[in-house]
Amino acid sequence: MIKITTSITGSAEIRAKLGKVSAEIARDIDAMLQRHGAQMEKEIKQSMKSGGRLGRVGPRGGKVVRHSKPGEPPYVQSGQLRATIGFYLDRPLMSGKIEFVLKIGTLRGNNPVQHAAPLELGTSHGLRPRPFLKPVVDRHRELIHQDLVRILQEASK
Repeated sequence: MIKITTSITGSAEIRAKLGKVSAEIARDIDAMLQRHGAQMEKEIKQSMKSGGRLGRVGPRGGKVVRHSKPGEPPYVQSGQLRATIGFYLDRPLMSGKIEFVLKIGTLRGNNPVQHAAPLELGTSHGLRPRPFLKPVVDRHRELIHQDLVRILQEASK
């Protein structure tokens, strides 16, 4: 399982102010994080190209499998990894800390998808990384920060 947690933290004064923030601002921040989370989930899933399992029969009788190139997101083989991608907000603002969690690799129940981390990070056994998570997270990190600053600036007017 891969779990990425991003916390927005600052000085004690900022966290104290966030703890006292009005319900309206809390709803705005929650809605903004929900939008980004849904968009990130969509982008990650779309980056995993279909077509990993081709319809034609290979020389040994099974379906022909096509693998992605190193540096590219993985092709979908069974759909199991893509089905485990999701996000949740861990009670934003309740503790003065906003926590956004993007979770990958656990199916319903507790059956982990073992190939998520090796695909994202590569292995010491020669499998080169096929990042599908980090590029999307990196793109959204600054956007989330900008939106948070905008919401807090609007609230301070």
